[in-house]
Amino acid sequence: MTDPITTKEIYQILNGLRRSIDLYNIHAALDSLIGRLEGNLKLLDRRNPDWNALKKPILSVDFDGVISEYKAGWEGPNIISDKPVDGAFRFLRQAVKHFKVLIFSTRCNEPAGICAMMTWFVRNGLELDVLDQLTFEPGKPSFYIHIDDRAIQFKGKFQDAELLREAFKPWYYYNSEWPRKQS
Repeated sequence: MTDPITTKEIYQILNGLRRSIDLYNIHAALDSLIGRLEGNLKLLDRRNPDWNALKKPILSVDFDGVISEYKAGWEGPNIISDKPVDGAFRFLRQAVKHFKVLIFSTRCNEPAGICAMMTWFVRNGLELDVLDQLTFEPGKPSFYIHIDDRAIQFKGKFQDAELLREAFKPWYYYNSEWPRKQS
């Protein structure tokens, strides 16, 4: 007959198991990191056909009012009730071939907003291989070209701010089918 196990021995056994589990998790995380690094090194090899993907210029595209219609206006970062703008998905399919496409949106500042956009893309029929090539980044990205519904190209001369405020309207304010107040 064996001696009964003490509370101290149970504690020591559990601590040993916890350390083993922690080491396993660290091992798994390191294996994953090494795999990703090996993938990045493979990408950096100029002989790799994907090398050209690293040289693509960055195209930043706003979400609300450019990809999504934005008829409903802002309902929160994780609520998107509008349909895609006509031709948006066709454009994205072409754009990922020539650019690294960044989705630039205030929604990107919250994980729930990014999740909502990704879900919206899938729900509205964007192919997963195209979605996988889109990047969602918080903050202003460094880009070659930016497409936005609320942007004006700066041509070296500032406009009168008061006139600008009164005169500027996003494209959808000129569409009579979309009556809504300006936000």
